[in-house]
Amino acid sequence: MELLLHHCGGTELGTDSAAQGALCQGNGEQRRRQLQTFRFSCKGSVFGLIREGQLSLPLDQIRVAKPMLQEALARNPAGAATGWIHPAIALTLEPNPSTDSHPHPVEIDLPSWILSGGMELRRWLFSFGSAIRIEAPEALRIEQQGMALEVLAQGQWKPEG
Repeated sequence: MELLLHHCGGTELGTDSAAQGALCQGNGEQRRRQLQTFRFSCKGSVFGLIREGQLSLPLDQIRVAKPMLQEALARNPAGAATGWIHPAIALTLEPNPSTDSHPHPVEIDLPSWILSGGMELRRWLFSFGSAIRIEAPEALRIEQQGMALEVLAQGQWKPEG
């Protein structure tokens, strides 16, 4: 149960006992095969929360790009630790181009049931609005786009009278 709680971030444990067991069995490589990669890019405000480890998701299943030193210094010339990243988070991704509107790439390995329907993940993601750009899995990216289009359509509504 402790392993299952860890790999699911303490929420959304799923209902398929075979999938739960497969996630908690074997070595690290076998476990990684049970997880799917969720990839998104974000603006600095969201990245600050992620790099400091302020997520309910397992930090050892998160990958980010190391912030560019000049970018960190430009934001805080006093030399504060703006580039600090929680040591449990892996620094393995290539950074997005500096001209990207969402310069910080993030990958999180999660069980498929969280990506396909996890409400906690969606609540967290969609609370940031346009500060997060979902890139994979495709179904979640399409869901985000559909939600944005629905919100836009509601803005076209005009009360009768």
